[in-house]
Amino acid sequence: MEEYRYTMNNTDLDLDMDEESESNFDIDAEFADLFSEPEEEYFTDGLYTEDNEENSGVSDIQAERSQLLLLRRHLDMLQEKMKNQEFQVLKAREELNACRTKIHALTEEQLNVKEEMETMKSIGNNASYFRLLSQIEKLSTEILNEKDVETTVKANLQAAELALSEVALEQRHYMDLGEKVQEQEKKVNDHKQMMAQYRLLKENDGLMQQRKLWRNTERLYNQQIQDAQVAYNEKMQDALINNTKARQFLQHSLEKIKRKQNVQDYAAQQFMEKKMKSIMELKKSISSTHENLKALQARDRARRREKKLAEDKERLHVLNEGGNPDQVILQRKKLIEQEAAAKAFAEKQNNAHIRIAEKILMEENRIKQRKKQQPQLWSTPRKEKQKELGPLKKRPVTNRIQLDKNDKPIFLDEIRETESHHASTRSTMHDHTIEFTNEDDDSELTSKSNTLSSPTSLNERLQSLAATRTDHGKGEGLARPEFQGLWTKKHKNYKVPNDDAVVPKPVGGSKMEKAILKKTLDKHRAGITVKQVAAGREFVGQPFYSKPDVIHFKDFDVGKTYQKRIVITNVSYTMNFCKFSGISEHLKDFINVEFKPPGQMSAGMSCDMNVTFTPMINEDLEGEVQFLAQTGPFSIPLKCSTKKCDLCLDVDFIDFGSQVVGETICRSVNLINKGALGTRFEFFKVPDKPATTYTTETSLGRLTTAETAAMTPVDESEFAKTATTMPQDPQSKHRRQTTKEGTVGMSTAPTAAQTADSFPAPFTGENERIQNVDIIEETSFADRDMLRSEGDEIKFASTVTDYSMLPEEIKVGQTMSGEIAAFSSVRLDVIFAPTIPGTIKANFRIAFSDKDSEPITVRTTAKATDVPVWIEKQTVDLQICMYDRLYQDQLIVRNRATTALRLNFEVPKELRNHVELLPKTGYVQAQSTFTAQLKFLPRKNLAEEAAGLFDPETGILEAPMVIHVADQTRPVPFVVTAIVTSSDLEFEQDEINFGDCGIYESVTSTIRLTNHSILPQKFGFVDVPDYAEVQPNDGFGTILPLETIELDVIISISKAKEYDFKLTCKNSIGRSFVIRCKAVGVHPPLELTTQVLNFAATALGDTSCGFFHVVNSHVSANEFTHPVPRIGKGEIVPVGPTSFEFAIPDHAPISITPTVGTVMPGEKCHITVHFSPTLPENVIREEAVHVFQVQREEEKKKEAERQAMEQALAASKVEEDKSGKGKKSKTPARSKTTESGHPKSGKSDGGRKSTSSNDEQVIPIPDQIEKDSIAYKAAAAALTRSHTGSFESFKIPCFVATGRCDDIKNPPSKTYHPADILYLDVHCPTVKPPVVVISNHGQNLTEFGQVSIGQNTIKPISIQNISDHSVDLTLSSLDTNGPFQVLNALRTLEPEETHTLLVSFTPNAGKLSYEVLRIISATSVLSVPLTGEGVSPIINVSVEDGILNLGDVLQGESQTSTFTLSNSSSLKVNYSVKLDSCSLLRHNLSQQFPDYVIKNLGKKQSNKMLAGPQNFDGSCVFDCVPCEGSIAPTESQEITVTFNPDHDSRHFSDGARIVLFNLEEAHLLHLKGRAHKHMMFVDGYDPQDVSVESLTVEKKPRDPESDAPEPVESILLTFRSKINEVAFPPVTRQLIIGCLRTNAFVAKKNGEWIFENLQHAQSLGFVVDPPKGVVDVDGTKTVDITWNPPEGHNPKEPVESSLTLTLKADVSLTYNVLLRALLILH
Repeated sequence: MEEYRYTMNNTDLDLDMDEESESNFDIDAEFADLFSEPEEEYFTDGLYTEDNEENSGVSDIQAERSQLLLLRRHLDMLQEKMKNQEFQVLKAREELNACRTKIHALTEEQLNVKEEMETMKSIGNNASYFRLLSQIEKLSTEILNEKDVETTVKANLQAAELALSEVALEQRHYMDLGEKVQEQEKKVNDHKQMMAQYRLLKENDGLMQQRKLWRNTERLYNQQIQDAQVAYNEKMQDALINNTKARQFLQHSLEKIKRKQNVQDYAAQQFMEKKMKSIMELKKSISSTHENLKALQARDRARRREKKLAEDKERLHVLNEGGNPDQVILQRKKLIEQEAAAKAFAEKQNNAHIRIAEKILMEENRIKQRKKQQPQLWSTPRKEKQKELGPLKKRPVTNRIQLDKNDKPIFLDEIRETESHHASTRSTMHDHTIEFTNEDDDSELTSKSNTLSSPTSLNERLQSLAATRTDHGKGEGLARPEFQGLWTKKHKNYKVPNDDAVVPKPVGGSKMEKAILKKTLDKHRAGITVKQVAAGREFVGQPFYSKPDVIHFKDFDVGKTYQKRIVITNVSYTMNFCKFSGISEHLKDFINVEFKPPGQMSAGMSCDMNVTFTPMINEDLEGEVQFLAQTGPFSIPLKCSTKKCDLCLDVDFIDFGSQVVGETICRSVNLINKGALGTRFEFFKVPDKPATTYTTETSLGRLTTAETAAMTPVDESEFAKTATTMPQDPQSKHRRQTTKEGTVGMSTAPTAAQTADSFPAPFTGENERIQNVDIIEETSFADRDMLRSEGDEIKFASTVTDYSMLPEEIKVGQTMSGEIAAFSSVRLDVIFAPTIPGTIKANFRIAFSDKDSEPITVRTTAKATDVPVWIEKQTVDLQICMYDRLYQDQLIVRNRATTALRLNFEVPKELRNHVELLPKTGYVQAQSTFTAQLKFLPRKNLAEEAAGLFDPETGILEAPMVIHVADQTRPVPFVVTAIVTSSDLEFEQDEINFGDCGIYESVTSTIRLTNHSILPQKFGFVDVPDYAEVQPNDGFGTILPLETIELDVIISISKAKEYDFKLTCKNSIGRSFVIRCKAVGVHPPLELTTQVLNFAATALGDTSCGFFHVVNSHVSANEFTHPVPRIGKGEIVPVGPTSFEFAIPDHAPISITPTVGTVMPGEKCHITVHFSPTLPENVIREEAVHVFQVQREEEKKKEAERQAMEQALAASKVEEDKSGKGKKSKTPARSKTTESGHPKSGKSDGGRKSTSSNDEQVIPIPDQIEKDSIAYKAAAAALTRSHTGSFESFKIPCFVATGRCDDIKNPPSKTYHPADILYLDVHCPTVKPPVVVISNHGQNLTEFGQVSIGQNTIKPISIQNISDHSVDLTLSSLDTNGPFQVLNALRTLEPEETHTLLVSFTPNAGKLSYEVLRIISATSVLSVPLTGEGVSPIINVSVEDGILNLGDVLQGESQTSTFTLSNSSSLKVNYSVKLDSCSLLRHNLSQQFPDYVIKNLGKKQSNKMLAGPQNFDGSCVFDCVPCEGSIAPTESQEITVTFNPDHDSRHFSDGARIVLFNLEEAHLLHLKGRAHKHMMFVDGYDPQDVSVESLTVEKKPRDPESDAPEPVESILLTFRSKINEVAFPPVTRQLIIGCLRTNAFVAKKNGEWIFENLQHAQSLGFVVDPPKGVVDVDGTKTVDITWNPPEGHNPKEPVESSLTLTLKADVSLTYNVLLRALLILH
């Protein structure tokens, strides 16, 4: 094994060696000694069967192994069986012990019972004796059963022990074999472990082989990576080369983009300037408008004031005249309103009439216009006459008209007719004048005749006509048509027949014919088409698909024939048919369709169709080819389009760039015709100021100076569109005038207005206006050529403007006009030859002879320079730069020369330390550019070195620089400008000292940061510790130029130690600015679970609640296990109780409970915070004073008005007296009195004195106003309504001190340490309540006062919604058993709406009641306290002890008794007597334990139901009269109780409850009574039954043969004699024998009794005295029965005996009296 371990170690070492040092060793050789051991057979394993096949003892070894396995299995089975048997033995022993224990217990219980039996027998207790006797018998039976069980268990135990012994014996037999098996198993396990190690070695060998393979693979992989890296480097070099090339192109692109951006920036700047200007103008206009509005408002106020004064004067005048001023003014107002309403109605009616007239006129104009546009829709008398049927007319000879080149009409029919009769043709055609009668003929001629569409088609037609005449001259005729037309007959004039001869027939037939035709067509169509349904789906849509979708003949020529093949495919669901039904009516003369119906076609099948098109007119045609399928008709669209021109340019803008003066550059544009029709074009330059006159003699329609003197540059675009051949109006052709000479009659030049109207207005929609003006058609290009061939001249208008003054630097090349064929292009050149420096712009136009082609404009721009070397940017603006920062820009120098030039860049001497141009010398190639690099690095000494170029106050740098060019005396100047500023950020302070900072709080310090730069800088605080933060925005932001901002540095430490750190602020360029911070960490002894308490928005008068805990977590002073309270590194706070005290600020609407307390270590204290916002008292008092002042002013105003009215009345009376009496002597006195303004009456004087006294009354100061005053309440209500909401934050300090509050002489607020103070932030938002109480002067408290119990008092509570939105209200739940109750429900209150709640107070007990009614809204709760006191009346009952016994009565008879209720209180009392037997809760409360059970248990029952047995007929046994009523104060009421049983019972009882006001139970009376069947009864014996009766009546069987009466009932008398030291004292029991009165016997009959069988009882010591006697009616007798224990009495045995008692009255009753006596110790 040692060799084996060595080999394993070597193997582990070899696994880590290199490939060359690995050694291959033979694993089988290492384990050769293992297989040579003599015990090899025990190590044989199934994995090595190949080695064991050569061994001859393989079968023996396998057998031995099998035997070993069987032996092991048998041993295991014996062990398991041994365990089971041991368990069975233990189980049987436990059962036997339990059985013996139970037998022993039963035996002891039997002995005890026997002893008790002897005792009972000795005392004569037979009942207990027999009960114990039965118990002994039961115990004997149980003992016998248990003994049987014991015998069975013993037998089981013996069997189990026997089986256990047998198993143990068998196990001993196999003990030796077991030891041998264990040894063999141990050897096998050792062999398996060796085999496992052997397998591990083989796996390690395989692992080494895999590592060799992996290293080879890794070597190949590394080689591939190196190859890939080489290839990647090559690609990177190529990419760098390409990137260098691309960078050059990118620079050019960026330059272009930058130039474009500069242009856009300039445009944006201009736009912003315009916008700012417009905004300023708008601001001025707004301010002026405000001033005007103020003036207008002031004017309106003055007018209203004047109007009010006038109304007051008029009111006073009417009042003086004795009238009613209100009535007069109201009548006048109504009259004015009525007049205004009538005026408004008239104006409205007039406007309505005007609108109606306008609509009528518009409708008439629209109808006239539609008549002009579509005259065929309107009927005229002539049209109606033409609709009448008559004989057929011959077609007029003018049905086919064409025009020649001289615009003469050519009548084809006339030519044919003339040529058929004459052999020679005419040399000259006669001119015919085309006359049109009306617009209807004009439209018909236009639609049916072939008009001249182009000069080409006209020439072709003229040539064909000439060829036809030539052929006729040779004797050849036209082709004969297939059928004979009307043109072969001679023309006869049509005569209109008389109306009497021909009866006109309505067009289209009569109504009946139309109906019949429609019905026939519908029937025919319904039979042709059917619906196609396949697989439950109906086919909808076009059943056949054509390829192509549209039959289109493009670019056709007249006279040629075109043919297309169309494939039609069935795309329906199933088979279908296809039938050609025709084509559009207007295409029948040109289109021929060849289609053979294929018959029935399956879905997806196709057929062919050939369409032949023979054009005869040069017009666009559109129509459709119609088919009929089985599912319905369908059609294929068909189009025929003529040849057209499609002209465009490849570029429409030419930029020549910069060009040196004297050189010429040429740019070209390509004119492309994508259409199939060629045209002529003319390329010319459009002058900046057109000066030609547009006349009928011009060729291209140029304008004159007289016409275009006021043309603006904006009009040039319109001129470019209109300065070409004018398109002909179709209707204008028919307005041409012809002359007899055959030439077009030209009128004189039109006026300017006519010329302007004759111009077409494209894109403006004025063609309708142009159509209504007679214009002269412009001559086309072809017509002009023909006119020239005939010798006509074209007169050009003389120009007014001298074109030599116009710039000619940009001009047209050699190609100025020509022809452009179809599908071709033409190159047009534009030449730029500058003469003077500057920027030049010019426009060129291409006009076309095609009337449908619009002219095209080409815009050009160029710049002429006079220096071959120039720089693009004359000013290099580096904008705003910072010190010690590098800024770069490029200088692009361009060379226009044809040779390379040398450049020298010169920097001023003052700026050589700051500005650098690289390279300093360079060569710019011919016709190329040179790029130089400008580097600007401003230093701090820039102001000193470049004093003349740099302004240190403004920071502006302007540095002129030049570029010297070889062989050029004038250098190229440029200027470098920049604004240099600083990048400094400065803190206002160098250090922040936070002082003592608690670990549960955050301390904030404000710092100021200033930006000294004129650029906004981004800043950010970096490397901030975890316990510190900078706000806002986490210390990041942008600071504007020269701005100072405030930042909050917040520190939230977590440990008690000293802190010293730095805050680093970096700007956008990486500069750092540091500020130092210091703090001392404090761990206070206590902590708050929350530092900030946020209350919800709370309404005035409402209360919000929040809570937190004060925790004392300081339980150990070991600072190494947990943090301990201390200040910095100071002393540790001792462990113990810690006190706290919250200092609430004055006048804060906050309450904290508890405010002061002590917290023990490891405990916490619950703190509750209430927030009850209210209005401040000083504000309410000030508002109350203001209310006083307002009231005083109103009173003064009313008093002044009253005095004015009195003066006016006095003056009116004086005037009446003056006018009535006419006495001059009294008039002056009365006038003086009137003028004085004071009446003479004493009452008036008194009123004036009172007014002066009120004026002199002093207004109270705010402190003199009491809270209960009406003014205070009104002010509070007004302020509540006008409250707009507020937000307050309170910082409440919590003083902490060690020790208990009791132990400290001073409170914590005086013995605290400043560093241990905790702070609680309370945020309190206050809002206006949506609902307030408006009743009781706005006071929420509602008092009901004193109310008697059972009485009901109702008080209203009015609430109002003072918010600006509707409020949904709900009520809180009041105590359902309480005295307060809300009688009506709430509803949703709209703004300013009120609601009244009715609350009732019904006290049910004599106590003070208090509840809070909460009116709950969505945002607040309105609390309304309710208070009231219930007064309880005093009622006395005459029954003592609460028990009223009605005695004994005979069943079926009744007995009465009375008791009295006295009212000793001062309130009237309503009472009611409620019996328990009539209660609804009787059955529920009767489910309690009976009295004898409760008595034995020693418990008491509350609210016990006293109702006992009831009558069998359901009636009540007891009845109280009167059962309810009222008792006045100091009076009484007698109540009569009747006892009326219907059967015998000793347990009749009931409860009479005296209830006041149906609420409060004042007294409870227990009513009792007994009923008997017969007159005689016995009482005084031991009860043997329960107080609850059964519902069933048991009848005892009686022997009819026996004459002697049987005992009716057994009576038990128990005698208990207490044993004393001397002797056994005698015991006496009394039996009461009574006789009842009955209504059945009129005469009195006494009752008798007698005791029999006394001998046995007397021998036992019982004595009856008297043994017989007589009882009177309604009387009772007492019989004494005494027991005196005789000598030799056994005190352990009870004494029992029996007597017979016979009662005789109405019947004879026999009772068996059982006597039982026993001795007791106590």
